[in-house]
Amino acid sequence: MTDQIEGDSPQHGIDALIQALREDTAQRARLSDQLERLLAASGPERQLNDISGLDRRLHIEERRHSRAKWYTGVLGLFAVLMGGVLFYLVFMMAHDMNRMEDYMYNMGHTAGDTRVRPSEFKTQGESYMAAMAGDMGSMRTSMEAMRDDMGRMRVSIVEMSDDMTQMNTTMGRLQYDVLLMRQGVGGMASDTRAMGIPFRVMDSMAPW
Repeated sequence: MTDQIEGDSPQHGIDALIQALREDTAQRARLSDQLERLLAASGPERQLNDISGLDRRLHIEERRHSRAKWYTGVLGLFAVLMGGVLFYLVFMMAHDMNRMEDYMYNMGHTAGDTRVRPSEFKTQGESYMAAMAGDMGSMRTSMEAMRDDMGRMRVSIVEMSDDMTQMNTTMGRLQYDVLLMRQGVGGMASDTRAMGIPFRVMDSMAPW
């Protein structure tokens, strides 16, 4: 068994000795020297395996480190971009809030309001709401005047209708009078012909 172990590879011999020691504890003392020789013989091979394993682990760690640096750079750039966008949004929101405050001030302030210092966008005169109220008051006055004018126009139209009714009545009476005049003229013509009959008879009887 010892010759077989020595003829094999050092790692195979170590495995065989370990298996033999597990099966027979009486051979541990006798095989201890041979086990030490085999361990010494397998030392360089194990060192080579350990070095290659360390190289692979070092390469893997370098790849992980470079990948982590790349991911960190991408995440950092994304965070910078997001921070810039958020800062721009906050800046624009603050600008819009200032413009809204100016607009609200212009809508509701009074002419003598000095609580807020007027900026370049704030008017110092009459506010928009006061001006609109004045315009609506003027419009209401104009509409009331228009309503009065329309009332007078309606009265004039009613009076015109009455005048046209009277005119129609007068024209009807004139038409009746003309009809009576035509009848009278016809009667006068008949009377004139009747009065001419004796003269025609006298002319026929006494031609001289």
